[in-house]
Amino acid sequence: MLSRPNRLKAKEVERVFEKGQFFLRTPYFSVKALVLQNTVPAKFTVVVSVKTAKRAVERNAIKRRLRAALRELAPMVCSGATVALIGQTASVKADFRDLVEQIKKAFLKLKIIKSQN
Repeated sequence: MLSRPNRLKAKEVERVFEKGQFFLRTPYFSVKALVLQNTVPAKFTVVVSVKTAKRAVERNAIKRRLRAALRELAPMVCSGATVALIGQTASVKADFRDLVEQIKKAFLKLKIIKSQN
């Protein structure tokens, strides 16, 4: 689970999906992001629909893997960024390091990451 300051609340999730400026798709996930010019820490949520994975066990596995990857990258994301990751079925079988690299590349492409370290 992400730490409390890095979690999006329900209303913030709705705002990201309604007003999010950036959208990017990869085989493992899609990213919807909204960057606000303020000093609050970056916030994230992970969403996996029933359409993606019918069984709750599969959806939860996808969410756990994506959250673990986000925990590693959270300190590098610019403050004020609100990000929704929409999980795909392929992320369950992906190598974890590959998943982290894909998220990092997506964040770099969206220009919401501070450094390339």
